[in-house]
Amino acid sequence: MPKHIFQLLVTNLAPVVTRADTQFRRAIPTDVRIASVLFKLATSMSYFKVGEHFGVGLATVQEFMPEVITAIIRVLDPSYLSWPRGESMLEVSQKFERTCGLPNIHGAIDCTFVRVWCPQDQAGCFFHRKWYTSIVLQAVADNDATFLDISCGFPGSVHDQRVLRRSLFLQKVEGGEILIEPVLTLSGGVRLSPYILGDSGYALQPWLMTPISLTPHPPMLNVYLQHDRSEVVSVSNALLVF
Repeated sequence: MPKHIFQLLVTNLAPVVTRADTQFRRAIPTDVRIASVLFKLATSMSYFKVGEHFGVGLATVQEFMPEVITAIIRVLDPSYLSWPRGESMLEVSQKFERTCGLPNIHGAIDCTFVRVWCPQDQAGCFFHRKWYTSIVLQAVADNDATFLDISCGFPGSVHDQRVLRRSLFLQKVEGGEILIEPVLTLSGGVRLSPYILGDSGYALQPWLMTPISLTPHPPMLNVYLQHDRSEVVSVSNALLVF
């Protein structure tokens, strides 16, 4: 992680995660607390190893780990992970259209796997087709591979479609919070609402375009869909490698 990005995290999180010294001990510096958490998330090392690396006691690491993670979600999520509105979303759809020629696309969705250790008696739930235990991370990204929405925590054996059905993203769609406007009027008076792109692992929806398989020869539309979606997914998966 670049130093300036880390410093930005420290600046944003400091008001929430900084602790004062007490008469019994000095508080762990804010930058050490945040760095320890990021190191743990990036490497999956044990709490003991993380504490040893940063010179912090095991119990102390276990204590501040959930505090910092909660702060990251509550403080940074609203600022850095939000669905574009107005001119911002218009720019997103225009970039998609320049890439594949299809109007009113607002994003692309896919899932990736994040390796985890899990209890031996539950390994079957977390074991997936790539032969390791994991949790599923669902991401919706724009044409620049900027994340617009994520859902994480489902066991690795859960199929992409089921993850979508149980995600907060679907609740937002069905609740009318996103993918509502603008509605374009195409030639012939056809009205086209916003939609996202997905692969054949998803069911076709009014707001989710998937490849068409009605004939032995894939229609040209599939070529456009795959071209646009593959750019987003390839970059997104690269960003999701821990």
